[in-house]
Amino acid sequence: MNRIRVAAPSFARDRREVSFSWTVEPATPLYRATSFVLRFPPELDLERVPESLWWTVALLCLHSHWNLLRPCRVELPVELPAGEAEFWRRLLEIELATLEAYRGAATPDGALPAAGGGAGGQSPALELVTGGPRLASPRRLPLGDRCAAAFSGGKDSLLQAGLLAELTAHPILVTTTSPLPPLADHRTARRRQVLAAIAARREVTVVEVESDLRASWRNDFPPLAGYPVAVNEITDTFLYFAALLVAGVALQAGHLFLASEAEVQDNVELPAGGIVQHPHFMYSNATQRAIAALLAPLGVRYGSLICALHSEQVQELLWTRYGDLADLQYSCWRVAEDEAACNRCSQCLRVALGALALRDLPQRMGIELTPLLSAMAGWQPRRARAGALPAERVAAALHAQVLRSIAATPARRVLAALALAEPGRLLDGGGWRALAAYVRLRRRLAAEPAPPARGFCAGFLRWLDPLVGQRLAAIYAEHFRPEPASAHVAVQARSEALTGYVAAPLAARSAEEERWGGGPGGPMIEEVELTAEELGPLAGLIPDPEPELALPCRRAAGAPERILPVADTLLDGNELLYLTECVRSNWISSAGRFVGEFEQSFARAVGCAHGVACASGTAALHLAVATLGIGPGDEVIVPTFTMIATANAVTYTGARPVLVDAEPETWNLDVAQVEARITPRTRAIVVVHTYGHPADMAPLLAVARRHRLAVIEDAAEAHGARYRGRPAGSLGDAAVFSFYGNKIVTTGEGGMVTTNDERIAAVVRRLRDHAFSADRHFWHKYLGFNYRMTNLQAAVGLAQTERFAELLAARRRNATRYHERLAPIAGRGLGLPVERADVSSAFWMYAILVENDFGCSRDELRRRLARQGIETRTFFIPIHLQPIYFRRHRGESFPVAESLCGKGMYLPSGPSLTAAEIDFIAAEVAGAAGQGS
Repeated sequence: MNRIRVAAPSFARDRREVSFSWTVEPATPLYRATSFVLRFPPELDLERVPESLWWTVALLCLHSHWNLLRPCRVELPVELPAGEAEFWRRLLEIELATLEAYRGAATPDGALPAAGGGAGGQSPALELVTGGPRLASPRRLPLGDRCAAAFSGGKDSLLQAGLLAELTAHPILVTTTSPLPPLADHRTARRRQVLAAIAARREVTVVEVESDLRASWRNDFPPLAGYPVAVNEITDTFLYFAALLVAGVALQAGHLFLASEAEVQDNVELPAGGIVQHPHFMYSNATQRAIAALLAPLGVRYGSLICALHSEQVQELLWTRYGDLADLQYSCWRVAEDEAACNRCSQCLRVALGALALRDLPQRMGIELTPLLSAMAGWQPRRARAGALPAERVAAALHAQVLRSIAATPARRVLAALALAEPGRLLDGGGWRALAAYVRLRRRLAAEPAPPARGFCAGFLRWLDPLVGQRLAAIYAEHFRPEPASAHVAVQARSEALTGYVAAPLAARSAEEERWGGGPGGPMIEEVELTAEELGPLAGLIPDPEPELALPCRRAAGAPERILPVADTLLDGNELLYLTECVRSNWISSAGRFVGEFEQSFARAVGCAHGVACASGTAALHLAVATLGIGPGDEVIVPTFTMIATANAVTYTGARPVLVDAEPETWNLDVAQVEARITPRTRAIVVVHTYGHPADMAPLLAVARRHRLAVIEDAAEAHGARYRGRPAGSLGDAAVFSFYGNKIVTTGEGGMVTTNDERIAAVVRRLRDHAFSADRHFWHKYLGFNYRMTNLQAAVGLAQTERFAELLAARRRNATRYHERLAPIAGRGLGLPVERADVSSAFWMYAILVENDFGCSRDELRRRLARQGIETRTFFIPIHLQPIYFRRHRGESFPVAESLCGKGMYLPSGPSLTAAEIDFIAAEVAGAAGQGS
């Protein structure tokens, strides 16, 4: 067995060069050297790179070699954060599954050896042993929305550079110079020209990282072990990404991209299980997304901009949209030091014919047609066999691309290209011979019809970084048609299965992370302004400013003599009596009898054993999320159609809100979409009972149980609502209520966590009150909060709870009367709220939808009502459109929530409304229908 010992990374004195070394016993011909360096330019502040990330760099660069040395034992002198060792073992497993499949080592029934997307189990031939000081768990870094991409000059990285320069401000391009003898592709004058030219033609920062890693191995070693790949084919991209990662963190760029075309996403599942990828798995989306999960706690996003595009679409988009960059294309790895291209390989042929098919000149890239056509005169296309592995299928697809280019390129176009760029060779006869070779090639292949070009993989768009995803999708749709989802849905599902399998162990890491201080950080504590260009067509969803309410003297005859507020409450019970007792007894802060009595009374009213009163509904939700141990690096699913506090409370803990659209009937979170948003980082679901109508809890709780997720009910608006006979607030692990002045039960400001779990209640109580220890006052074992409710507030809350049924009945009575009065125009441009058969809605607000055919716009209707002293509110502006969250979720699509935002408003709904006032409001709404604006 080979024994590999990896040493700790070390810095040179100038702090610009980082060394990595290892030993192997017994010696192996795989390595020419057992160390390598990464040297960074002086403009990078490497002090920003945490120690644990250097270990990630080491493992990225070295791990893919280890499968070549099986059986082996790899020893690290540190203890990785929880879950990370298993992460690397699983990544090695799925890589091994692919390598073994191409070596033909699958068993006779098609099974792979204990690997591949969910079967699990560490291969006994490779052991990863960790021990020593424990590395700190990843913590969110102060990264911004700046973007960085790996850059080589190939068509894929050139296209990414063009896209980033168009869509983002001042992107960073990171190139890694690491020669691999005897290849010269990193040493040519042409490469230096490309690096200089891209910096001159776009507002980009080019960062060059130097390394000798590629010179440290014997590139032809894998075939000696039976694997039909070279070492660099399974290693290069990990090196390039490692350099990109360090440069991105040092320059505080939070969005990293490395090109990964649609072809490399191809995969198959063997009959007895096991998923086989393309041999270039090092930059498949499955690998990229797994690594992205590893880096998520740092705030780093990683992926590809072009994973939805096939190779020929990449070249077409580059040459048609960014034609001024196309001449920089540098795609041939067989090039000699004094060449721009080798002019004798199938890749040069594919690139050259692709340019000719687009009516451009391959000579612009330095490809010479005369030697190329002469060398490739005998070229033959490959066809994939039935049941072929991805490498064969992708090769066939690339060859089909060449066939399409040949069919689209008549000989006269080749002659014109030769005459323009190589006239001397026409005179000496070489050009004519090359043209004749092309004519013979075209005639010979005329009987080899190529399948039609595929559309772009629209289903892969979900993998795009939300920062640019929506605009990228628009660009793709502008240039290409989408292919049917059925064409790639199976590949997508297998890719996601691999990612989920590899990343699953990282969920354990969150249990040991420090929970506090992760916070939103960065731009979240600054005012965020969005430009009209950023919002684009979504800007039309933002409601007009609040209309001015007319005074009684300005209203039409018959209007009420008071302003009709959108919400009020009744305070004519025991509120004043209890408040007077607080003042006379001097118990006005958080001590006093009313806090405990209010907690017990309200908890009973909503079917729970425990209630913990606190300062606000937002504080209650923050306490509930924090009590569940959710923190940096975790994800919590929340609806995008909700008041912003729902997402903010998650963000306060350092966790990331993952958004789900609304369903169109009740406007609650669409339970059918939840499961697709669950990742290995997901810890909980926050479900909101929107405007008092309970969400569909039964299927949601079933999803949560399957994935072992906590469920928190945001019942701020649902006091007294019931789902299948049970009170809202008693259905999940915990629930939160708000007692703001417009709520059914109010304390002015205030909130409560309710639960039937004694442990949750105990921790919430402790965190609410600075986490004072029970046995000594100023002794704190948790990071607590001052979220206490005052005795004054609780006194009002207790009095309100005594009349809970009366206050709830008033809301439902109002809704019934609105229904009756607005029914004649319902369905004619006006949508009314629903109440599903298995629920009893609280009808906290009476909410309506103003459709395009109503007769006037929603905002004009609000102005009309305001002129009669009727106050209204628009629906929530979804989370993904809020300035502080917009850039995090840019590119994500939530059509139902956006539609609700543009159409919805609610009418006065407080318990003091009289029947006559509701009739007046309904008549004003009906009168506006059909009048136009």
